[in-house]
Amino acid sequence: MTVVIPIIAFIVILLVNYLKGNDTSQLYIYIICVAILICSFFLAQEKPAKTLILFSSLAIVAMTIGLTTTGKVATFSFISGGLFCSVMWPCIFSLSIAGLGKYASQGSAFLIMMILGGAIIPPLQGD
Repeated sequence: MTVVIPIIAFIVILLVNYLKGNDTSQLYIYIICVAILICSFFLAQEKPAKTLILFSSLAIVAMTIGLTTTGKVATFSFISGGLFCSVMWPCIFSLSIAGLGKYASQGSAFLIMMILGGAIIPPLQGD
């Protein structure tokens, strides 16, 4: 499923864009980024610390490429950076509550409250 689901998601994105009448030929090259994502999952061996290190490194590389290039390469690099960063939250969450024992539910609640606080407080401050 680790291989099949990302490919199906990519096909769905292509299909929706095609049905809407958009030119999807520019998106075909992005399958390389999906392949890198899939390979990275296997390299991390389902360990949160390894996954976090690997995907943060890939995000840094993608952002650096995006900042130093232009055009489609930069666009796909920034999109890939967001994709790699999206994988980090489950790793951060599991590493944060590791070792809390009977306090794991309270730790989880505090993490979720911080997410909500990060969404509510800045608009209230006018930032």
